Amino acid sequence: MLSNDVSEPDLLSLKELRTICGWALVIAPSLLLFSTVAYWLAGGLNDGEAGGAIQVYAYAAFVFAMIGLAQRVPGPSRLRSALLLGGVVGSVGGACFGVVSVNAALTGFHLEDSAAAAVSLSLVLPGLIFPLSVVGFGVLLARSRAEPRWNGPLLIAAGVLFPASRISDLEPLALLADLIMLAALTPLGLDLLRAGTRSNDPEPVVVSS
Repeated sequence: MLSNDVSEPDLLSLKELRTICGWALVIAPSLLLFSTVAYWLAGGLNDGEAGGAIQVYAYAAFVFAMIGLAQRVPGPSRLRSALLLGGVVGSVGGACFGVVSVNAALTGFHLEDSAAAAVSLSLVLPGLIFPLSVVGFGVLLARSRAEPRWNGPLLIAAGVLFPASRISDLEPLALLADLIMLAALTPLGLDLLRAGTRSNDPEPVVVSS
């Protein structure tokens, strides 16, 4: 017989969330770089099944990377919350672009070329919000004068080069943008992982219903 006693699930601790987000800050830009390389080998940005598939997982990781950025970058809480929201929305849009790229490689139909308003709202707008959020976090990081000092400017540069390279379909520039993004986010991820290792805070960050 089944027991009527239902135990409360363990809640995700702050330490565990920091660990997840710390790894995401390293994994997300790494996968984005691999996606760009796969696209380039297939013939161009947003072309090819492999690049699109990797891009989906890259932006899934970016959702947690954005949470990590909001935790580690100092600044007004409302502004950081707004940047986090924009980063998550942009990451969802980036994952959708990956699915569209896979579909285009299989069917030859390029949805992003459509002038329909729904395409602009679901793909183009989130695609612009993502780098704006990255630039915003970079500005906050630069203004904080946190060490290393070059991290904020690097994040700003990555956020600017990201749309510039994608809109103009310049693969070398896209690779440069991804490398800069990786260089900027990796120290923040490692810092968050170290903070997670030091933290013994048992407070939950996920509230059960």
